[in-house]
Amino acid sequence: MDDASDAQVDWEPVKSALKAGDVVVALEGYEARVAGGAVAPQALSVEIAQAHVAQGNDLVRRSLWELALERYRRARKLDPASGEAAFRMGMAFRGAGATGAALACLREAQTLLAQLQHDPFCRHHLADAHFQEGLLLQEMGKLRPARTALRRALKVKPDYREVRHALDELLPKLPEATGGGSGVEREVLQGILDSLSAAQSERRREAVAALRDFPEYPDARTAALRLSEADPDPDVRFEARRTAGSLPRSHAPAVDLGSSGPAAALAASLAATDPAVRREALAAATRQTAPEMAAVVADHLKREDDSFALAQAVTLLAATGRREHAALLEPFLAHPSCRVVANAVEAIAHLAGELPLSLLLPLLESSDNRVRANALMTAVGARRPPVLDHLARMAASERESMRASALYCIERVEDPKVEAIAFEMLKRESAPELLWKVTTLLARVATQRLVPELEAMRDGDAARQGYAVYLLQAIAGR
Repeated sequence: MDDASDAQVDWEPVKSALKAGDVVVALEGYEARVAGGAVAPQALSVEIAQAHVAQGNDLVRRSLWELALERYRRARKLDPASGEAAFRMGMAFRGAGATGAALACLREAQTLLAQLQHDPFCRHHLADAHFQEGLLLQEMGKLRPARTALRRALKVKPDYREVRHALDELLPKLPEATGGGSGVEREVLQGILDSLSAAQSERRREAVAALRDFPEYPDARTAALRLSEADPDPDVRFEARRTAGSLPRSHAPAVDLGSSGPAAALAASLAATDPAVRREALAAATRQTAPEMAAVVADHLKREDDSFALAQAVTLLAATGRREHAALLEPFLAHPSCRVVANAVEAIAHLAGELPLSLLLPLLESSDNRVRANALMTAVGARRPPVLDHLARMAASERESMRASALYCIERVEDPKVEAIAFEMLKRESAPELLWKVTTLLARVATQRLVPELEAMRDGDAARQGYAVYLLQAIAGR
């Protein structure tokens, strides 16, 4: 069939069958047209490949290995870049007892999926491919290569509990094992700590959440505290703060503030010229807060010239002060130290319940991660129309960090405007991780009002078609 006749081939019945979920009709229609010499559009061939994978998966569930393998072969012929098809084929080979072929497919799947780690589905399949390789190697008696494969799975997906359990069982069997359970735990923990430096923020978030399973290791809390301030992603910082708060603190002895009363002792220490003495006194006061300290701290704020001690004093005033003290802290929102500004945001919100919008909105776009995170948490609590309007403008920013911050906020706000802001992001977003996050948000908040626009996106936007179908299914399934 020549190019002219190719253009006349009607592929719409095949596409309609796919959209309706009638896979058998779609496959028959596709194969009949191809057998007649037609050349299908590449995007349609990829969808047909996915349909073959789906049929193969169904055959695997019925242990029909050879039939499943044939489906996966067809899928891989149509879409050679499909890491999922390679992974599923490896699992089918394993079920059929073809160990060598299974290993080859799993490793090929790893190569293909490693290029798409920004996609959460691909990253899960990548971790699974390493995991299944590790189990297969262990069955073959190759314990050290199995350990390597399981470590790789854990690095890709740190919160994968099945992998951690498999490592727990495998490590004591190695010749170099000492037999102590703590050594096994330490090795698993080290793999999670290594994942805290991953490029993908979702991997870092999963890793810092997994640290909660290691309360006996001080470096778990130390790592969480570090990420709570230093990570560029607000979701990771939020998860890190939750983790750090759930893990036990190191038990340092409390500092005695003196027998003359905590407020008087604090005042005497704050008069010291050495900033280290003032820092130590403020740290001790934070552990032994008393209401009468508020007046001492409020009086000291204007004299403190050490930014670290000033940040401590701001936090202490939040713990001991009253609503009227919030006004004393407002000038520190313009302090040159980001640590002081971040603590002031948190303190004012705690004392007054909210920040004036004129002060809050500029902080939402701060270049400092911690300042922006604290302002974001305050904005989430505000839920006022001007805040949502400002977040809508941030969501349309050319800067990915601004869009990520806006999404972080609207994910935590219950308001009808969230649906519209999120859908506008869906239409424009180019960052894969943010695109997935906004899709997940819409799956939760989208209403029937959005159905016509999603149907138009499904039928007219090839790049967003899969997301539109996913959301339409989510809305219909409620």
